[in-house]
Amino acid sequence: MRREEFKYKVAKNNIPESWFLINNGSQEDTFCLEEVYGKWYFYYYEKGNRENELIFDNVEDALEILYKKLLIEKKYHGTI
Repeated sequence: MRREEFKYKVAKNNIPESWFLINNGSQEDTFCLEEVYGKWYFYYYEKGNRENELIFDNVEDALEILYKKLLIEKKYHGTI
């Protein structure tokens, strides 16, 4: 998924931007996506730990999984 498409889908589905960070460090109870030496790391940051970390070769695949996880989170909170 391209960045423009990700931004559009997040806005369209009213997903709060406070639920995720992209290349902006880690914050408690957020989904994080970071580029490190050409690899993209996806994880949920909770209680100082990276949970369920996945590594991707490109940002498009990383954004795809981030978006899917955000949709699941939104359904869990009952806002879809």
